[in-house]
Amino acid sequence: MIKAVKQGRVEFVTEMLKACPDLVWCRENSTDRDLFKLSILHRQDEVFRLLCRSPAKNPKFALVDRDKNTILHFAAMFEPSSGSRSSFSYAKRSTMEVESIVPPSKLECINTNGKRPRELFTESHKVLVKEGEEWMKGTASSCTVVATLIVTIMFAAAITVPGGNKQETGLPTFLNEKVFMVFIISDALSLLSASTSLLMFLGILTSRYAEEDFLDSLPKKMIVGLSTLILSIANMMITFCASLSIILPGKSRVVIPAICLASVPVTLFTCMQFHLLIDMVISTYGSRIINKKAKESQEAVDLTQYLDKWYKENPNISPPPPPPTFFGVNAIKAAIYSHPTISATKDLKPIT
Repeated sequence: MIKAVKQGRVEFVTEMLKACPDLVWCRENSTDRDLFKLSILHRQDEVFRLLCRSPAKNPKFALVDRDKNTILHFAAMFEPSSGSRSSFSYAKRSTMEVESIVPPSKLECINTNGKRPRELFTESHKVLVKEGEEWMKGTASSCTVVATLIVTIMFAAAITVPGGNKQETGLPTFLNEKVFMVFIISDALSLLSASTSLLMFLGILTSRYAEEDFLDSLPKKMIVGLSTLILSIANMMITFCASLSIILPGKSRVVIPAICLASVPVTLFTCMQFHLLIDMVISTYGSRIINKKAKESQEAVDLTQYLDKWYKENPNISPPPPPPTFFGVNAIKAAIYSHPTISATKDLKPIT
């Protein structure tokens, strides 16, 4: 069961919990870590969401392992084996989400190494912050060069329009042509989008690269910068095709193949950057390890507050025995009542 949680085998864990619900209470003997902590440590989001459906999460969130690490400490740890889940933005968001569901008194707990969760997060993610800064600067620098070239070309194309200007009025020769309007509109869109992209990438290069910047500011600037850069390249190719149509009227044998070839660089660049763009959008706006729709009952909240208070008053007493099932908070309350060191009439609401 523990190995399945570490490896993220959701189907196996689901079937095992259906067959034997008591398995939700099992833990790793060598470290005293339960399934909740292991799923967070190994970044197994689906498994953690599955376990959070159980009311057992409330007492488990109040427990610590042998090194006095809370579940928030595990969220703050860096696990190299997490693969694609090892981005700083993902780690920061995961930690913030776990922080929102743990008891308030566990936010500043100190482990045996004298580290609070926030201190542990900063220390263990120094390498990720450095790598993220280098990647952001490298990508922004490369894209800045491309955006600058597009701005220069599109500005020059707007001044020197195809066909030139009339000597009498100074107006463009093909002003009344529909293709010319396509040329002007696409040129303006390319220029504006490239300028926006350039400003976004300059904002990235001049950022201070603090932890908070990786959470919202830098990803959003990168998303806007890449999106507008792709848009500017597409409009630049449209401008080029419209210019050919104006210069070579009636030469469809030349214009049509040129238009087809012009779509190649746009397609290639979009394909290369599309997956990066989608990953950044998902990690910035859609990365959630906790189901926000799942609301805790007042009964579960009362139990969590009681357990938190009990463990603070009785730090040297072993935790209450696990209940016979994890389907229902009343079973957990019954198990707590049965513990000899707890008074059944103290602070806890009666079982209904």
